[in-house]
Amino acid sequence: MRARRWLITIIGAVSGVCFAFLAARAIGVLVITPNHYAAGAVTCAVVCACLSYASFRAGMSGRTDHASFQQAMVGGILGAFGGLVVMLLAYVFYRNGARAQFAHAVGLHFQQVTLGRLLAALVLLGFGGGFALRLPIPRKRRAGLSDEG
Repeated sequence: MRARRWLITIIGAVSGVCFAFLAARAIGVLVITPNHYAAGAVTCAVVCACLSYASFRAGMSGRTDHASFQQAMVGGILGAFGGLVVMLLAYVFYRNGARAQFAHAVGLHFQQVTLGRLLAALVLLGFGGGFALRLPIPRKRRAGLSDEG
């Protein structure tokens, strides 16, 4: 039980920090160049901010029972597979255009984003996002409500 709690906290915190960093990079692109690459940067900033919030929330208050942990791991594996599929489709259909689009959305130069780095980033961030989104979060009860009559 204790090992699962640590693992959930670490996965949530690390993926939350990574998503927050990508959201900050995308917001930086919007501030520096407000009219250039706006759609990709806005999309990246919004998605990364939402996934960062979900990751931090899962890391702080996620359930630690075996079934919930297993459900979150399946979500992480599906997210990693989704990242792999996105990378393969982007590479097959757009090749270097996909690299440029991903790079410019977060304020990097085209040469800094190799296909290997992009593949690793999408698979790892897909795992973190899938893990955070599939981990059940216990809901707080409202004050004054009870199960007794």
